[in-house]
Amino acid sequence: MEGKYIIFDEMVPVVFPAILEHHKVAKGILKKPTSAGFFCVDEDGDIETYGESMSLKLDSREEDAELIDRLFASKRI
Repeated sequence: MEGKYIIFDEMVPVVFPAILEHHKVAKGILKKPTSAGFFCVDEDGDIETYGESMSLKLDSREEDAELIDRLFASKRI
């Protein structure tokens, strides 16, 4: 699985399809974007974050992967 993400207020991840633009997603959320980029989940369920959002002028961070993992873990049944 691959997609884009934005972290708001240093701790709130929002993930979305790669076809959407970072700045358009961020526009609809009333929090401060603090990092953004791309993510992928491998066959073992490990998450990697990489790249940057050119439209928001924000880089991805290694610690973003843990926040996204927590988001996905909260959705697992």
